[in-house]
Amino acid sequence: NDKFVEIFEGDSSVYSLIITKEQVYLERIDKVSYDQMSIEFINYISDYSLLNKNFNEFINTSYRLYQLIFQQHSMPVGRIIISPDSRYFPIEALVTNKNLPPSYLVQTHSVSYTHSARFLMIDFSTVPGAITRNFMGLAPVYFEPSLNQASSIGSDISLRALRSNFRNAEIRIFADASRNNFLRDFSDYRVIQLYTHAADKKNT
Repeated sequence: NDKFVEIFEGDSSVYSLIITKEQVYLERIDKVSYDQMSIEFINYISDYSLLNKNFNEFINTSYRLYQLIFQQHSMPVGRIIISPDSRYFPIEALVTNKNLPPSYLVQTHSVSYTHSARFLMIDFSTVPGAITRNFMGLAPVYFEPSLNQASSIGSDISLRALRSNFRNAEIRIFADASRNNFLRDFSDYRVIQLYTHAADKKNT
C-alpha cells in the first residue's frame, strides 16, 4: 500500500499528484485556500502556546488542509512518500479525523520525503568510478515579454550552489536555458532542477 504524493505550487494554481499501486490521481487545489490553510498550519505547529490556546482551530485547519491535498481519496494504511514544493510542513501532522480525540496521518502511515520522483529512481548501486550525469539545472532568469511572467531573480545563484553538491553536474542559465536545450539533454541526467513557470489550459 505504498503511495507517492507530489505537490506542485504555481503562480495561480496548486496540484496534488497521488500515485498508488492501483490508481493515479491529479487534482487541482484552490490556491487561495491552500495558501491560507498551509500558512495557518505552519503558524500553529511553530508556536506551542498558540497551538494550545487555539487547539480546536488547529484541528479544523489541519483537517481542511488534509482534505485539500488528498481530495477525499482513500488512503489505506501503509507508507507515503511526499515530494513537497516551495512550502514545507509536516504532512504526518495533518488531522485525518477531527472527532475528539483527533486522528493524525502519522498514526496510520509511515511518512518520508523526497525532493523529486526522479530521485527515487536512482540506482545507488552503480559501480564507483563509473561516469554518470547526475544533475542538470536550468534557470532562464528572465523570460520573453510576450509570456508576461515574473523574472526568477537569484535562480542562477541558487543553481550554482546546487551544482556544488553533485559530481558531473551541469547548469544552463540565461539564454542557454532554452526549451530546445532542455528537451535535447534532460533524459541524460538523474536529477533535474528547473527554475521556470508553468501554465495549464483551463476549461472554457
